[in-house]
Amino acid sequence: MPDEAASPERTNEKRDLRDLVRQLPFKEREAITLKYFAEMELKDIARSMDCSVSSVTRYLQRGYDKIRQFYKEGGG
Repeated sequence: MPDEAASPERTNEKRDLRDLVRQLPFKEREAITLKYFAEMELKDIARSMDCSVSSVTRYLQRGYDKIRQFYKEGGG
């Protein structure tokens, strides 16, 4: 049985998500990239971005909201 993670649909979804992340404002893009692509913890992201953990949480939430809105509008 083929692996679902390797399916063309899944590959397209990942590419679309990466493209959306690239379009986010810098701080939101950086927070999401460090959390999900570099798999860093919030405290380490905060240190890397020279800000508080609450700021990182806010950047992540704004990024999530923008991505979610894109999908709500039929973009994905």
